[in-house]
Amino acid sequence: MLVDDGSRDPRIAPLLSAFAAEHPGVRVRTQANQGFVAAANAGASAAEPASDLAFLNSDTVVTRGWLAGLRTAMAAHAACRVCCPVTSNGHFLSVPRFAQPNTLPPGWDAERTAAAVRAAAAAMAPVELPSPVGFCMLVRRDAWQECGPFDPAFGVGYGEEFDFGQRVRARGGAIVCAPGVYVWHRGGASFAATPTTTEAQVANMRRLVARWPGYPAEAVAFTRLNPLRPLHERLWDVLLLEREVHVLHVLPRWELEGPLRARVLRLVAATGSLATHTLVVPVPTGPAGVWIDAIDHETGPGWRVAGVLDFERLRPLPGRVSRDARASPRHRRARAHGRRGGESGGSPDTRDRGGSRGHRAMRAHLSRLPARGEAGRAAPDIIASSVGA
Repeated sequence: MLVDDGSRDPRIAPLLSAFAAEHPGVRVRTQANQGFVAAANAGASAAEPASDLAFLNSDTVVTRGWLAGLRTAMAAHAACRVCCPVTSNGHFLSVPRFAQPNTLPPGWDAERTAAAVRAAAAAMAPVELPSPVGFCMLVRRDAWQECGPFDPAFGVGYGEEFDFGQRVRARGGAIVCAPGVYVWHRGGASFAATPTTTEAQVANMRRLVARWPGYPAEAVAFTRLNPLRPLHERLWDVLLLEREVHVLHVLPRWELEGPLRARVLRLVAATGSLATHTLVVPVPTGPAGVWIDAIDHETGPGWRVAGVLDFERLRPLPGRVSRDARASPRHRRARAHGRRGGESGGSPDTRDRGGSRGHRAMRAHLSRLPARGEAGRAAPDIIASSVGA
């Protein structure tokens, strides 16, 4: 069921008609623009009465096997009534940058990203969520009959899927994510960014919290725990670990400009052909406190700056950092190099003191590492380096 809710783009109506003509099972419903909630409810009411419902925003790109993957995840969780995929832009379903909008990697399309997601999530079970995210969700028919439709009180939209999800959960149903299913989502295309829509979104969030006062705490608890973190890190493994050596830098802070940033990025550039770099810093604390397990501040070719919630636990011993902060199963052997030369096996001090000496020392040390698979030697996967902070 395709719902055209009064689009002003003259290309939309013939596009939908042509698509329906090529696919006999597809129908088009046209109505006046009453907002997302009304359009979604209208589509659901016109669908086959015995079928489950898959809600899909118009600014999405589906990938191979997306619907079958959602059905498989739903069947694997006995209490599941609503199932969502991971995406490029969907709050706590966003990958690889968690709770942030993502662009596709250079040279990648949605299908290639979906293949990487499937590989990274191969052994992951469905993950329970505090609420669905409305860009794409599969809803069991019995859940819709008991808990639907979306409440028209949410107007043109925003928050209606959260409200629906809480009704599902109140009746004992579960909302889950299928970690191996990826649907690209542009985000923000359903609502024009105007002061009026912003005010409506704020009002809807107040309405949501008034109805479900426990929801904000549950959402924060989920983002701080983030059960999808293994998926994020395996994707970063694919995106960033293109060199034989992965260097982990432990820093007390990050800055968008300044001497620390300049020193670190000079070091990254000087050794970029030999190693991939991950820079770990504390998660910044805002007015509401720490609400996320980790945040990716910046990424570039072969490097990533990640803030982590348990930074203080990782900080004391570089050797412990190597074990606790490894990003994927690939990092099974690690050697830590701390502030004192030879602290973990006699390696040279790799601090950058603001000049080229530190770059030369790091590059020389990396170039001496044995090649992966060399007979009788095992190259370290992570080097934890303290760079002149």
